[in-house]
Amino acid sequence: GRKSTHTRTRQRRKTHPPDSVVPPRPRTPFSATMKPTSAAVILALFAAHASAFQPPSPASKFIGRPAAAASASLSPRRPSAPLFSTEDDGSFAEAAAESTSDVETFLSQAFPEFLSSLLSKDEEALKAIRLATTAGPEGGCTVFAPNADAFASLSDRQGRQITDPRNLETTQKMAKYHVVTGEAVSSRTLKTEDWKGPKPTGGAPRPLVIGGVVTLGGEVPVGRAKSGGFLGIGAKEDGRIVVGPEAIVMKSFEIGNSVVHEVDNFISPRILWRYFDQLQIPGTGGN
Repeated sequence: GRKSTHTRTRQRRKTHPPDSVVPPRPRTPFSATMKPTSAAVILALFAAHASAFQPPSPASKFIGRPAAAASASLSPRRPSAPLFSTEDDGSFAEAAAESTSDVETFLSQAFPEFLSSLLSKDEEALKAIRLATTAGPEGGCTVFAPNADAFASLSDRQGRQITDPRNLETTQKMAKYHVVTGEAVSSRTLKTEDWKGPKPTGGAPRPLVIGGVVTLGGEVPVGRAKSGGFLGIGAKEDGRIVVGPEAIVMKSFEIGNSVVHEVDNFISPRILWRYFDQLQIPGTGGN
């Protein structure tokens, strides 16, 4: 009897060794345990700014040229007469400023805060718009001018930062992003769709011909504005044009051979405000 008992014990040990390890059950990823509604809300919070406008497609071109190339092609001439009032298809109230053909004079009348607080701080930007006034048809310039609402939306600290002379270098960089030299980019150009390529699938709109503009400060994207939806989900294009992070083109003016676009925000990259914050210069409103 004992022999048979030991035999059965050894057989069980061979079949089920004492040190055998049962593989653990695979863990369910955290994202899979979230309720769909919660996941949608979290994703929407991160995508809210990203869906503010439709980014340009890789094939879209950027309009503009470096300041050096633009200055080389400028040929002095008498200031051109103001252009007549125009409207493309009603999307923009584009009108000529009949009082002057000089861009700087027009800015001093229509956008004095932009000229005094930002643009006047950068001599290169001022020189570009002054040369554009006397340039030939191949010259001109484009200015994106933040309106009074754009400056009113700045915090007290931001208002002090852009006017403090100790922050001059960053303020000059910010000003450069609002000027395109050597070319007048009209509102029609900003919103023209590309009909040469195949029609997008799924009801998506055709890409814009222009993907962005090349300013004195660097490239600035151009896209379509969206509104409605819930936290960015289901937002629909509303026909407006976004330049830079979130500046909406409100109205456009033809000034001689140049164009001034009124925008409701700054078109310079948001990171420039972080440069102000990182400087933490005493007296610039660091708290």
